[in-house]
Amino acid sequence: MEITDYLAIARRRWMLLIGVPLLAAVIAGVVLFTAPVQYTATATVNAPALVGGSSGQYTGSQAVTQFVSAFQSTAASAPVDDAVRAQTTLQPGQIEDGLAVTQIGGSSAVSITFTGTKNGEPTKVVSTVASATLKQMFDSQVTLGQARVDQARKDVSAANAAINAWGAKNNMVDPTRVYQAQLERLSSLQQSQASLKAQGNDAAASALSGTITEVNNSLKGYGPKIAEFNDLSATRDSAQADLTTARQNLAQAKTQQTAADPSQVVWVSGQRKLERTDEVVSVGLPVLGAGIFLALALIAVLELWAAGRRSSGRGRHSGPGATTTTTATTATTPEAQPAAAAPSQPATAPTGERSDTANAEHAADDSDAGDDGHDERRSRGALVGTERS
Repeated sequence: MEITDYLAIARRRWMLLIGVPLLAAVIAGVVLFTAPVQYTATATVNAPALVGGSSGQYTGSQAVTQFVSAFQSTAASAPVDDAVRAQTTLQPGQIEDGLAVTQIGGSSAVSITFTGTKNGEPTKVVSTVASATLKQMFDSQVTLGQARVDQARKDVSAANAAINAWGAKNNMVDPTRVYQAQLERLSSLQQSQASLKAQGNDAAASALSGTITEVNNSLKGYGPKIAEFNDLSATRDSAQADLTTARQNLAQAKTQQTAADPSQVVWVSGQRKLERTDEVVSVGLPVLGAGIFLALALIAVLELWAAGRRSSGRGRHSGPGATTTTTATTATTPEAQPAAAAPSQPATAPTGERSDTANAEHAADDSDAGDDGHDERRSRGALVGTERS
């Protein structure tokens, strides 16, 4: 098909080509201009101290991505939703439909936007979402850190109590020191005994033998006691190390909590009313484009259907059955024979049969021409009616 063919189709189907997009645009306009007035507000959260650094909850090369993802998921959590509903009259579905939390460029700053139909509530929503999200993310870390410190303190107290109970049972505070003192005493007695023997004082040296034997036997009982005490000491040292780590984490969490103070890192823009022109551009143009596409699709379907009907009609007129029927009709109609023979001299039977066949073919051609002429007259009539209107 050429361009002229497409233009001819457009002239024939101009009502569809114009009417469908126009109808879609009118419907979209009615929906837009009868909808309630909408208001929007935006809050910006910018807390660079919470991201990066050698220590903190969000560190490393993926710190920004992790912070933004955590903020977005926390903003959609149930505690934040409950906080918003406590400050407004919105229902859960209304909050989710109008809320948008997005990253600003590639930074750690986050934009919170809410659009609703109730005047004054968008500002409350974005400010509540920002503060409640920060509180949920960082105040909870302080609470968790404090709980770990408290538990570590209990573990240290329990370990010290176990050591004290062991000391009371065995009548000693530190068996390792007692054992070391006994070793030093044994060594001193052995040196004294050797010195007395060297001086020839065998009686005094023999008197020290009983004491040396007693001290030596007492040392044998310190092995199990030292093992028990070492286990208790290791438990206490581990609990003390956990307490130190918990205190450090708590201090770090409190630092981040201070850095996430909403009064310092949240900025709320003033509420504004959405203009209808913005909605027309964002909604009307896509609807108009969809209407044009639908009109073109309908025109294509109608043209294919019409072409199929024309092809079917021509096939019926030019088929073998049509020729046979025309021939038989011509042969059996009395008026047809003189009309066929009138222009020429009387012919033999074969010539008459050829004339009848020729007449049938001319009749079929005239029928096709009549159909085409009828379609052309209808197209011209529609064009004249369009020009008159």
